[in-house]
Amino acid sequence: MGKYDEYESPLAHRYPSPEMKQIFSPRHRASTWRTLWLWLAEAQQELGLTQITDKAIEAIRANLVVNDKAFEVIATEERIRRHDVMAAIKALETDAPDAAGVIHIGTTSAFGIVSFVTDNADLIFMRKALDLVLPKLAKVIDNLSQFALKYKDLPTLGYTHYQAAQPITMGRRAAQWAQNLAMDLETIEWERSRLKFRGAQGTTGTHASFMEIFHGDTSKIDKLNEILCEKAGFKACYDISTQTYPRKVDLCIANALAGFGASAIQIATVR
Repeated sequence: MGKYDEYESPLAHRYPSPEMKQIFSPRHRASTWRTLWLWLAEAQQELGLTQITDKAIEAIRANLVVNDKAFEVIATEERIRRHDVMAAIKALETDAPDAAGVIHIGTTSAFGIVSFVTDNADLIFMRKALDLVLPKLAKVIDNLSQFALKYKDLPTLGYTHYQAAQPITMGRRAAQWAQNLAMDLETIEWERSRLKFRGAQGTTGTHASFMEIFHGDTSKIDKLNEILCEKAGFKACYDISTQTYPRKVDLCIANALAGFGASAIQIATVR
C-alpha cells in the first residue's frame, strides 16, 4: 500500500477499516474520475460523436489506474492551474495522448468538468461505503440476537435516569440493542436503495453544452444519461441537479449513519 492508497486524515489510523480508507483514497478517487471519463467517451461515441475515436477510448481504458508518476504530474499541474480536476485531465492526457482534447467533451466549462467527475464519483463512493457498512451491521445484529437468547434468563440491573432501577435480564437489554440496530439497518438500506446518479447534466443542470454537441437533440441527452447510469450501476439520475447533485442526499445519508452512531453510543453506555 502506497501513500495514495489510503484516505488521509489525522484520525484515519484509528477508526476506519482498511477497506473504507481505500474507498476514499486519493488513488481510488483519481482512478474513478478516469473511469467516468471513459464511460462518458464511450457513451458519446455510441451516440454519434465522431471526434471520439476507438483509439482515444482505448488510450483512456489503458490508463484507468492513476500511478504514482501521474500524481506527480497532477501536483505540478495543480500548482500551475489552481484547479484539481483540470490538473487530473492534463495528467490523463499525458498518459493517454491519443485521448487529448476529447476527454471531457460536453463538460466544457470548469464547473461542468468538476461536477461530472467529482459529484458522480462521490455518489459512487457513498454507495460503496454503505455496501461495506450494511453486511457488517447485519452481522452485529445477528451476533446480538444470539447473545440475547443465550442470556435471556440472566438477571441484571435496569436503569432509569442513570440510576439503578427494577431488574431486567441481560438478554432483554441485548434485544433492545438489536432492535435499535435493526431500525438503523432498515434506514441505511432505504437510503442506499434510493441513491441515484448525477450523470451528465452540464454546468448548472440545464444540459446547455450537451444541447450544443448533440445539435438540440434532447433524446440523445436522455440516452446519454441512461447509458451512464447503466455503466455506473445506478437505476436513474436525479430528476433535477444544479452544479451538483442535490445536497439533501448528503444530509439523508449522514442522518442515517448518525442514527447508527446513536445506537452504538447507547450500547457503549450500557443503559
